[in-house]
Amino acid sequence: MKEEVHINKFKTVGISISIIMILLLFIAFFEYIFLRIIGFHYNSLLDLVLFFTLYLFLEIPLAFITHAIPKSLKSVGILQTSKGWLPLILNTALTFLLIEVIDNFMINIGIE
Repeated sequence: MKEEVHINKFKTVGISISIIMILLLFIAFFEYIFLRIIGFHYNSLLDLVLFFTLYLFLEIPLAFITHAIPKSLKSVGILQTSKGWLPLILNTALTFLLIEVIDNFMINIGIE
């Protein structure tokens, strides 16, 4: 009975991790297609994986910043709402800035 519970937990965790990995690969595939359209070139698969890993870990703090700026401007009274065009513009600008910074520091990656 105890072994059966252990196997069921292992199956549940394995299936959950598999679903998350499939979703992440699906998202990375579409990001790769978009970057390919704008002129993304890489020398090896390792460079591509490193690019996406760096992007993922650097984008998370930027997302916190882009969400915090409109909320802080609303709390000070400069903005009436923290929704609208400002978060969209900040998120888009910081995403392109992040891609440009990673492109400049990685020799084996090129974006035209």
